[in-house]
Amino acid sequence: MALFTGFMLACALAGGSVGDAQERTEPVEKASVVVTNPSWKTPPAPTDTDFPLLAYHLNIDAIVRVECEISVDGVPDCEPDTASVEGLGFEHAAVAIVERGRMNPRTVNGQPVTTKIAVNLPFVSEQEPPLDTLWEGPEPTPANLLSGLVAAQSLSPSAGTRSQIDWGLHQIAPERAEVIQGWISEMYIGRTHISLLSRAIAMTLAKRGVRTLPSNNPPDWADWVRDMDKALSSLYSQDANFGPLRARYCARYGCGAD
Repeated sequence: MALFTGFMLACALAGGSVGDAQERTEPVEKASVVVTNPSWKTPPAPTDTDFPLLAYHLNIDAIVRVECEISVDGVPDCEPDTASVEGLGFEHAAVAIVERGRMNPRTVNGQPVTTKIAVNLPFVSEQEPPLDTLWEGPEPTPANLLSGLVAAQSLSPSAGTRSQIDWGLHQIAPERAEVIQGWISEMYIGRTHISLLSRAIAMTLAKRGVRTLPSNNPPDWADWVRDMDKALSSLYSQDANFGPLRARYCARYGCGAD
């Protein structure tokens, strides 16, 4: 999946206007000084793993400005300046991305010198499209829906299993991670929102004309599982699954322009 659809680098000399670094000559009164601005020798390239994982799940984008000192060898040493959304790991990711690049250093009369630049990085996620799965079956009854909820809750993973699921909480502050982990434990079975899973089970019960899941796996259990997978696929989308968690997160911590 391509996570960066709008990645770009806008560089500026410290104190100057934002724009691509260009070679230029700066006339100085009573002296002839040739100054060459820094330019990218190896532009930093983002990868899928650079996008903070929780922010991707929650469909939260951001713009980060980092300020960097460029050594005479063209190596950036950066720190974050501002981020349109704070606390999700965008700042750390932006610094790591820019520091992977290498520059042609600024020169004065042909001699490399250190300089400072600012770099703006937009993080724009490309969400997965909804699954297109046709479900054939009757509408679940209230009894089916109740049974589906009870069955879904019984599938709650153990603490050990839950810890193996990577939500990207290690990329945020421990205090905030603890709060969000509590929400996840309430709202999700694995990475699936409990409302989606419970309805998928209810749809399967309605299709099979029964009120509850069998207490022991029947001989055709593989068919049950296929039906539940297909029902869940017909319901699933990024927004349906992660939207409730996003709403809760944004209400408490904010999501930038949203």
